[in-house]
Amino acid sequence: MTKTKLSRVVGIGMALAVAGCGTLPHQTAVTSKTATASALMLRSSDSMEGFMANAFTTADKDRDGVLSGKEAGMTAAQFKVMDRDSDGTLSHEEWNYRLPENQTNAALVPFQPLVDETFKAIDANKDGLLSNEEVRALAPASDRNVAPEPIKLGAVLGALHRADANGDGAITKAEFPAFYTIISQDGGSRGWFGNIAQVLMGGYLAVTSRLGEHIALHPSRKKNDQGTPAKFGYAFEEVSFKTSDGLTIRGWYIPAAHPTDKSVIEAHGINDCRDTFVREGQIKMLHEDYNQLAFDLRNQGTSDGKITSFGLFEARDVIAASTWLHAHGSNHVAAYGISLGASAVMNAAAQDHSIEGVIDDCAFSTVRSAFAGFANITFIPCPELIAAAILVRGNEELGADMTAGQPISVAHRINPRPLLIIHGANDPNIPPEDSSLNFQAAGEGFHKELWFAPGAGHAVSAVVQPKAYEEHLKSFLNVAFGGAAGFPVPKI
Repeated sequence: MTKTKLSRVVGIGMALAVAGCGTLPHQTAVTSKTATASALMLRSSDSMEGFMANAFTTADKDRDGVLSGKEAGMTAAQFKVMDRDSDGTLSHEEWNYRLPENQTNAALVPFQPLVDETFKAIDANKDGLLSNEEVRALAPASDRNVAPEPIKLGAVLGALHRADANGDGAITKAEFPAFYTIISQDGGSRGWFGNIAQVLMGGYLAVTSRLGEHIALHPSRKKNDQGTPAKFGYAFEEVSFKTSDGLTIRGWYIPAAHPTDKSVIEAHGINDCRDTFVREGQIKMLHEDYNQLAFDLRNQGTSDGKITSFGLFEARDVIAASTWLHAHGSNHVAAYGISLGASAVMNAAAQDHSIEGVIDDCAFSTVRSAFAGFANITFIPCPELIAAAILVRGNEELGADMTAGQPISVAHRINPRPLLIIHGANDPNIPPEDSSLNFQAAGEGFHKELWFAPGAGHAVSAVVQPKAYEEHLKSFLNVAFGGAAGFPVPKI
């Protein structure tokens, strides 16, 4: 598949070109009484200026007060425009530099890909024109119970009117640069031009992060259409249980071939559901020795929920599954997750010490890494800044800080219980290095394993290396439930 075709298929992925983006459904925000101070700070971005300041802070991974080229994720030409003192970093002053009007056209040239991608993102029906309805969709619904949006309706309509040179009520591609420049300002209240970041990055990050945040936190629901455990001739039971925040989670309980009090929780990845464990065969791999509870995470499959939190609140689903298993005869429980599900089980185990072992298949290390990874495979410009901006927007809507539950932040709390980390060696979405970081963050002095599945991409190690995958699962679960290790603990 060509790069262009893949970009069309994946669309914007985490950030651009949502089908029907002009009619995004309104969502009810999830509020949290335990929102952290940092999350509350992020909710203050009620202007373009505040939004861009928070994007800068979030992108600054090493917290040194400047953005490196890698943190900014720009091309060399783009970075050069903003790096006014040519020291290889962007300071707050450079990020906030007031760009003179007569320099804007020349400065905008390296950023033309951002302008073009923003136009494509807004043009929902792909007719080469931005209608009034498509432009209005950039502003939030007035009844949306979230922090104020960086782009407000008055600013959007004002920009439309000012940029519509021929007065036909629509924005052409030729008129769009003017619209882009205008909307990058704080509702026009500070004049035609603001600081350099708002002119060159503001419109792009504001538009793409809004769309990307919607895709990330409100993924499409996948139906359970790959078959049930009956596909293998196994008996199973449809079950449901309540989470601590009142959601109903639905899944399958599959008793082992032989009676046992040892059970495994199975949590899938994003845009998926419980039948992934039928499709990829893990239910068959574990059926002989272990009971299994495969379920749909919140806001996925048939479970309740209206928002996805990248492991923060999904941990409650895993804890509820563990509680259900203990109440139904399981004295020993391990938790196994893939991608988003892996983040959820790690966060759950950090809180629930009745979980005796954790299997993490291709979890991201940080939430930003997850966003950046999916932005990368869509080939859109500035994926690192897009990821930072999506995180800002996502935390605002969620009412909590997603980074509090990310794997690298909670891995050390799994110790001393055993931990198995699996990652596809050729994963294009989440780099294998993320698993190395999680492995190191887990600490020392307890049983942990790290296996990179040769030739496997994202979340398909069980399909690409089924025999080795099954051996690692069974050997590790033997250790988790008190047996002897079958694989050496790696040193990295």
